[in-house]
Amino acid sequence: MERRYDIDWLRVIAIGLLLIYHIAIVFQPWAMFLAFIRSETLSTNLWKPMTLLNVWRIPILFYVSGMGLFFAMRKRNWSELIKERAKRILVPFLFGIVAVTPLHMFVFQRYYNMTLNYYPHMGHLWFLGNIFTYVILLLPVFLYLKKAKNIRVKLFLQKLMAYPLTPLLVTVFFIVEVIAFKPTNFALYAETWHGFSLGFLCFFFGFLFMYIGPSFWQNVLKWRWLYLGIAAILFTIRFILYATEAPDYLTVMESIVGF
Repeated sequence: MERRYDIDWLRVIAIGLLLIYHIAIVFQPWAMFLAFIRSETLSTNLWKPMTLLNVWRIPILFYVSGMGLFFAMRKRNWSELIKERAKRILVPFLFGIVAVTPLHMFVFQRYYNMTLNYYPHMGHLWFLGNIFTYVILLLPVFLYLKKAKNIRVKLFLQKLMAYPLTPLLVTVFFIVEVIAFKPTNFALYAETWHGFSLGFLCFFFGFLFMYIGPSFWQNVLKWRWLYLGIAAILFTIRFILYATEAPDYLTVMESIVGF
């Protein structure tokens, strides 16, 4: 299988949007509550376009991570894969906890003349811990799907992708998730059970979509304007009727369909 440069670009775009999102936080009145150094010049209007980005900035990251694992499994057995993921994800994550995030807090504390404390924590690296956990939890399932004798599962999924509504049915799992965990804020992903379970589903389906193969991409390409239109309508409803804070079941539909 050739390298998928479109997936590489999705990863680049996802990280780029995260950077833009976090830069926007600096200009918000509540930036300090997230340990951001707040700008003296505030711009609450800047946050309005960020509400569009907010509902799928993290889901897309986990989708792409699941897709990346599919490619990583092509030339590795389970032990090689775990070693490789540990080297690329777990080690940077642990190093970040003891070195990078405490440095961030030191700068924050120093800037605001707070008591200086060594504070090891996950900080904004929390998603790395989630991804490595997903790899460990889902690896048995992915290895099962990878076996040639389970080709019937793949053929069944490929047939399902012949229907335009099939990708939309994925949202059912995410609606169940928000109903089950009842997040106080849908976009509160970091270190919450809602964020963990949402990321788990995104990671799983990211892998599954790559496993299904061309039929998934053909479906998305053929019906992309339908999906984009639905997402645009849902955002408009959220923005106008709910002042960007729509019920979770509508927000998660916008998030997943929009991706």
